[in-house]
Amino acid sequence: MAEKGSYGCFAGSDWQTGDYFRKRGYESEAWQELATKVRAQGMRQEIAWGKYAIGNEVEGLNEMMIEDYVRYLGNARAESIGLGALYEGYEEEPSSMRWVSQYANPNFIKTDFIEGRSTAYAKSTALVDDL
Repeated sequence: MAEKGSYGCFAGSDWQTGDYFRKRGYESEAWQELATKVRAQGMRQEIAWGKYAIGNEVEGLNEMMIEDYVRYLGNARAESIGLGALYEGYEEEPSSMRWVSQYANPNFIKTDFIEGRSTAYAKSTALVDDL
């Protein structure tokens, strides 16, 4: 099997630029219409799932915040592969949900109390005991 090249998380990949679809001839009006319908349906389902899973039961979150964030995220994902935004007005992360990016960023170091303590113990056992 031939190597397909780099994908979404690699700068310049066919996924990032949208060339993946163009190189395969997915440019017809019918294809564009289908792609838009699939994205819209997928985002509606993700919004519905978020509302079902979280709803208004989590303090500090509500269904409107979930819907706004999913629309923003859907637009960002579509833009990243060259498909364009589906929802106007959702080009920037909602201010009420900026904290999500901190937890989604793999380069952001996070620990809770127990995890931090555990790490401290692990590091201390690596030290040479010269007593």
